Amino acid sequence: MDSSPVDQDLDRRLAGILAADVVGYSALVDKNEENTIRAVKSLWSNIVEPSARNAGGRVVKTMGDGVLAEFPSAVKAVQCAMSVQEATASGDTAFPDGVKLVLRIGLHLGDVVIDGDDILGDGVNLAARLEALADPGGICISAAIRDQLSNELAALFQDCGEKQVKNISRPIRVYAFNETSQEAAGIEEGRKDGFEKPTVALETFDCLTKNDDTQLLAQGSQQTTAALLSCQTGLKLVPPQARPDYLVTASFQLSGERYRSLLTIISRNDDLPVLSTRLDGRSEDPFELQDEVSAKIATTIRYTILENEAKLASQAKNATPEQRLARAGHLLMGASLEDWNEAGALLDEYIAECPDAFMALSMKACYLLSNASLDVLYIPEKKALEAKDVLDRARQLNEQSDFMHLIRSLYEYGVNFDLDAALRAVERSLEVTPEYILGRNIRAFLMAMDGRAEEALADHKVATASMSKNPIYQRIVSVRAWCHFAMGDHPATIAAAQESLEHCPTFTQALTLLASTAYLSGQESVGQRAMEPLMKIHPDLTQKMLRPLPFRDSTIWKAHLEGLDRAGLPKG
Repeated sequence: MDSSPVDQDLDRRLAGILAADVVGYSALVDKNEENTIRAVKSLWSNIVEPSARNAGGRVVKTMGDGVLAEFPSAVKAVQCAMSVQEATASGDTAFPDGVKLVLRIGLHLGDVVIDGDDILGDGVNLAARLEALADPGGICISAAIRDQLSNELAALFQDCGEKQVKNISRPIRVYAFNETSQEAAGIEEGRKDGFEKPTVALETFDCLTKNDDTQLLAQGSQQTTAALLSCQTGLKLVPPQARPDYLVTASFQLSGERYRSLLTIISRNDDLPVLSTRLDGRSEDPFELQDEVSAKIATTIRYTILENEAKLASQAKNATPEQRLARAGHLLMGASLEDWNEAGALLDEYIAECPDAFMALSMKACYLLSNASLDVLYIPEKKALEAKDVLDRARQLNEQSDFMHLIRSLYEYGVNFDLDAALRAVERSLEVTPEYILGRNIRAFLMAMDGRAEEALADHKVATASMSKNPIYQRIVSVRAWCHFAMGDHPATIAAAQESLEHCPTFTQALTLLASTAYLSGQESVGQRAMEPLMKIHPDLTQKMLRPLPFRDSTIWKAHLEGLDRAGLPKG
């Protein structure tokens, strides 16, 4: 049947819809109207709106004791809902004169009608009905939301069966999140078997500078960090009382545009710090400041725990499968082919025990594409075909993995030489986790090939600040070198390539770029010092063997080959 003219004029889109209201609002107003209204306004502006914005969504409207928000995906809506409930339940949440607010939240993924800044339709109504079914402090979601979640996140929601709700003709399947569902998922007991991921909890972030700006930075950064960690596929975020494997504390100082955060990560295995570090930075915009420090904290947590788990695996006589997976991930961050081959063997063992582990499959694809990460050569056809197969399997298992989409990007530009497909894949990775540092770094690399090198350097700056002590750092700096090369800035290219080689003297991508750029800029002695180790690693290397990078402007890659020609690399 054709749509009516009215239907055709409506602006529709698919959205994750969040509806929330304050439990017992009327009684609170009756008891203390002024403070309750002030407390609710504080809740919307200081917790809900920042959480929605950090999850890529927006608050559509507030309605006294209720709020309506929309998100670009189901996962983003869930991240926001969990962040809001955690922040609201915190004993340190400041409401006027001790007023304590509790929320119910309902989530649905559905079609909405756009009416100016408002959204309307059955999807909005269904989210509101789900909110009414939620327990105080809880979250109810529809089956449409749950079907989009990873297995780990979906496990936090208990199946409550089908419910008939007011003004909705058909029954809806309801899933609920609350403390009971956490216990059912085994969160409070930490790891129950070898396939459980490391658990991490955030203590309340503290303020060393006692002023409102620092307090807002600390609170906002904790909420944003929690949102970033909640979608990490290698970690499980839990409350502090859940006896986590790792406990994170942070304190903040703020002076004008400059901030300093002291971050400590404690292993609950022995209650000793595995890391104590200082994170510094600056920004004129308070929200950019919050995003920057949160990204640094979340990235530091992610890779510190991964490295410690890898260390535990190497020391254990009988390492658990999950520890072996962590060790494989750690080895893949290095630049040694021997390390990568050991990672490949560990991944084969893990996949044999757990063939439907999407993260292990994605990591196996990364291993198979090692030439795209470590080397300058073409990827063998057999490895490329196997990489495509395991990536397809990983994607079927979990569409919401930032790492899986990142490796898809690697495959597209490293095997298919398809820059547009690679950009789409990395953007999908960043839709899942907007502050994913490796994603932003690969996007910077692709943007440089796309003719947007100056814009790419902004993404790269964040990655550099967050990963300077990570084993993968030489690859991150090499992206900066390619950005400068694309811009024709040879001195900056040489400096970045040399910095990459300081971290890994055998990194062939940096060696080839340094040799080429040095000869192009008349610094033959620098170029010769790069060619010597390069030819030891690849004695028979020729220009024909090099895997080209798909620059929009083909003259950039031709310039690279011209520099290598001057350096004496045979055409082949």
